[in-house]
Amino acid sequence: MGFAQIRDGFIDSQSVSGLDDWSFRVYTNLLIRADYAGRFAACREILRSQLFPRGISRRAEDFDFAIGELAKAGLVIRYEYLATPYLQLTKVMRIGSTVRSIFPWKDGSFRVEYVTKDTPDGIKEFVATSLPNYTPSEPPSEGVGTGCEASSNKNKNKNKKENKNNARAHSALPLKKREAVNSG
Repeated sequence: MGFAQIRDGFIDSQSVSGLDDWSFRVYTNLLIRADYAGRFAACREILRSQLFPRGISRRAEDFDFAIGELAKAGLVIRYEYLATPYLQLTKVMRIGSTVRSIFPWKDGSFRVEYVTKDTPDGIKEFVATSLPNYTPSEPPSEGVGTGCEASSNKNKNKNKKENKNNARAHSALPLKKREAVNSG
């Protein structure tokens, strides 16, 4: 899925202009390949094959370096769900009427929520999880414990299983690897 929108300030951003050439290439390809919520899988092999489908002579460690640079510059947020790494681009503006992401958020939810912010260019809607300092007003309804884990272990395990199955179904892993994970 193509992201199809270059974010405002891309050309004159100090964060972007401070990147080295390799990190800049990874970032621009990530802008194009991320879903409409600005999320993407962060496994080295997936990054390598999806961002550079015609192949590249870079080592897998080079992707770790580039993602580290992007995170340090505040251009991506790294997170994990069910031990699978993901990336969230920062300051992603609303595109269309998308309400579900291809990739889960930290809490296992695929839902996309928007926040209205006043910017120098006027009022704009951003994906809530793409704003580094955003704190939701209410806890997400999926995948978060209530603090009463002892009394709700049965429901917790059920929700965990459902969230795990949802994450696998929407995983960016190749089919053979998904089948191996599901059977094992």
